[in-house]
Amino acid sequence: MLTLALRGLAGLTASALSLVLVVWLMTSAPTPVSGAVAFSEVLAELRGAETLQFRLTKNVHDTAEIWVRAPGLVRKDFSPQRYEIAAGSRLWRIDEEANTLSESDSPWFLRHDKQIDLVGLLDMDVSDSAPLLKAKPVSRHSTPHGEEFVYLATLSTRIGDVTIEAFADVASKRLTHMTVWPGAIDLQEWKWLQQKAHLIDRKPPLADLALVAVNVPVADDKFVVAKSLTEDGRIGNVSESQGIVTLRPMLAKRWTPVCREMLLKPGDWVRTELRGANAIKVTLSSEVDLTLGPGTLIECMSPTQARLHTGQVQVRSRLAPRDELNASQTPISANASEEAERQRRSARLAGSETATYCSPRARAAVSSNRTRNNLSESIAM
Repeated sequence: MLTLALRGLAGLTASALSLVLVVWLMTSAPTPVSGAVAFSEVLAELRGAETLQFRLTKNVHDTAEIWVRAPGLVRKDFSPQRYEIAAGSRLWRIDEEANTLSESDSPWFLRHDKQIDLVGLLDMDVSDSAPLLKAKPVSRHSTPHGEEFVYLATLSTRIGDVTIEAFADVASKRLTHMTVWPGAIDLQEWKWLQQKAHLIDRKPPLADLALVAVNVPVADDKFVVAKSLTEDGRIGNVSESQGIVTLRPMLAKRWTPVCREMLLKPGDWVRTELRGANAIKVTLSSEVDLTLGPGTLIECMSPTQARLHTGQVQVRSRLAPRDELNASQTPISANASEEAERQRRSARLAGSETATYCSPRARAAVSSNRTRNNLSESIAM
């Protein structure tokens, strides 16, 4: 009898353990969600679009706008002056304020038939996104905009393991956003976090990528790298000079004598002495030549913008035919306070003509024989 009792107790214990195991497996393993598709199919739907627009948020406050256009073009804007452009496997990092351009391999390029790595747009340096691509939804919840599938996967990155929480619209199977959380979070912990979200102070996500628009026209110029940008930040150089000519960098106090082929950076000031045959020709990276005569002071702001403070400067675009340039010389005089203020504003240097600009102090030099006394006599154009 004792033996039968012990056997019965052992059987009950085994059954209880089996039941606990089954319950644990049911709560820890992903449960099938009706109408669900693998996350790879969600991304495949986006790859069929002509254009995509995303908003990437990192560290809560840092945001970037991202545009993707088939086949394989990406632009990522951190600010109006700082952005990245990718075409195929190449990437250009651009800082217009510093006038710098650097080139490297694109971190978003997959291969010729898939082009853009949409998971890579999170900028988390994921080593293998296969667990996320194979993932099936672990939940289905309601939002103000409809129902969404929730995908969950732990991936390895340069900063360690992270958990990606991805959401897709149930009706269209279209991605809505992806959120990256620090550390590895299994399904049971994720469910607990969902239940206790209003009670716990959770750390902010590392990144969040939200889909903003699909198939909205994106202008071609968003993916064009300006030719005037340079790797070392130069906006031009001194091509010729004579007499006494000096330069002062933006953050410097002293003036330095100018020599030929000296590089110009944004914010540099160039000055020619008033007395004597002092002149200089500056060649900007936008294919524009500036010729300064005696007693001239200009502020070089960018490859396409300069500010004349005193004296006279001749502006010539080297992209236009010479006969057209010679025919379009346009002396400009300053004889009123409004004109003086206008002359102090930035002169846009892009164009296909030659023009001579004068500061108010130089208005007496503007006369009918201007062409004969033009600065081009000092420096051959």
